[in-house]
Parts: sequence; C-alpha cells; structure tokens
Amino acid sequence: MGSVEKLVIDTDCGVDDAMAIMLALSSNKRCDVIGITCTFGNTPLDNACNNVKRVLTICNKKEIPVYRGSSRPLVKEYLKRDTAYHSFDGLGTVAQEFSTGDIPESEVPAAVALIELSKKHQGEITLIPLGPLTNIALAHRIDPDFTRRLKSIVCMGGNYKGIGNHTETAEFNFFCDPYSADIVMGGALCPVKLVPWETCLEHGIPFSTYESLKQVATVKGHFYNRISCKMIGRHKKGAETSVPTATCSLWLRPSIQSASRKLSRVRWLWKPAELIQRDL
Repeated sequence: MGSVEKLVIDTDCGVDDAMAIMLALSSNKRCDVIGITCTFGNTPLDNACNNVKRVLTICNKKEIPVYRGSSRPLVKEYLKRDTAYHSFDGLGTVAQEFSTGDIPESEVPAAVALIELSKKHQGEITLIPLGPLTNIALAHRIDPDFTRRLKSIVCMGGNYKGIGNHTETAEFNFFCDPYSADIVMGGALCPVKLVPWETCLEHGIPFSTYESLKQVATVKGHFYNRISCKMIGRHKKGAETSVPTATCSLWLRPSIQSASRKLSRVRWLWKPAELIQRDL
C-alpha cells in the first residue's frame, strides 16, 4: 500500500455526504482528511456545518478543522428549497439526536482556507467536492494558481446523457451553481475526475447490502441507520446508490476505475461496510 494521501472534502452535508465523509474518515490507512469546507446545497449552510460536526464527533475525529463557506451561488439563485429528500435538518429529521461535539468552526472562510491549505501542502491534496462548486470557484478566482497546487480534484456532479436528478435534464450540484461549475471545470489546472449522475445510477448499492449494514452494532452503525432510513425508503424499488459515497469510494479504489478521456465515466468496487464496521 502506498503512502497516506491528504484529502480536503467540500460538502453540503446531507445524508449522503455524511456517509461519504464517514467512509473517508474510516479509511485512515489510505487517506488523511486535513480539512472539511462547507457550502449550501442539500441543506442550508448552517445545517451543513453542524452536520459535519456531528459526523466528526461520531467518528472521533473532532480535531479536523471545519471551514464555513458560501451560503448561496456565485451569481444567481436557481434552487427552490425542497426539504423532502434530506429533510429540514439535512439528516432525515434526526440531526438533533446527535451532538455537534462543541467543535469550533475556523474563523478562516472556506475559500481562503482552500488556498492556504494548497500552499501548505503543495501538490499533495486531493480535493473532493460533494456539493455545488461555489467555494472552489471562489478560491480559483481569488488565486488563479490555487488548483495548480492541488494533486487532483475528484468531483461529483453533472451528467453525460442529459438525465437529471433535480430537473429532467439537470444534475443537482451543477444546477445549484452552474457558473461555479463552469469556472472549475473549465479552468482547473490539475487533473479532474468527474463522477456524473448516470454513473452512480448504473452502479447502485443493493438494498440487501443496506439492510445488512443497518444491523452492525456500533455507534457509527446506529448513526448510519438513523440518518438514512427516511431517504433510503424512497429508493427501495430502485436500490439507488448513495452518490457522494460513490465519489469517495472511487478515490479510494483508483486501481479498478475505468475512465474515458473527457467525461471520466467510471466503474468502481468498494466495501460499504467500511463506513460503519468499527468505531475508531
């Protein structure tokens, strides 16, 4: 196994992002999460920040800094808030059951933190955006060399068949802030792997696997069960994957991905049990 790689996760932490962060934090032999930046998206910014703190507390990773980012898109609001999917709190109505651990937020804004981290760890950071790309676009506009100092970006967003998950044709993250998506996708100066919506639909987590994970008797297993039960209920028939979790798993299993030159259409293999199999 190679050296441990540094990750920064940018998140609009709802249920699926929480699962993705748990996977990354449970993979400490392969990666070191050195910071989490928060943005609007699946849930308002305040919820996103607090939900990240809940995940860090559950995973005993309270030392990881949390940076508050953008509460709205770069130019224009397109999103009409729909709380049905992740619920009003972003965690399936059960967020208040779990402590934020009194984790303080950094006073450094997310975009500035991204720039500072890229300077401190030049060429070492893989940035994993799981929500709208506003924070990354702001960092890129402030410092045009910001992405040049990254090792890579593994981004969840967009589509390649015109199949949407928010409108008939639009994927949610890019829909929320298309201007930022254009800035990052068109201007990034590091390798970018894009995990589009259709890829995730084609490689779902079987519902039977989810049911087995629910039975794991750990603190993380209980958290996973509680936050996901309402969202998963919407997908029993389709057995649809947790998309951001797939994005982190792609990074964790690079040796078995198959990517096209332009759209990074990917296939991966991963172990969902890594989310909750032990309490670290």
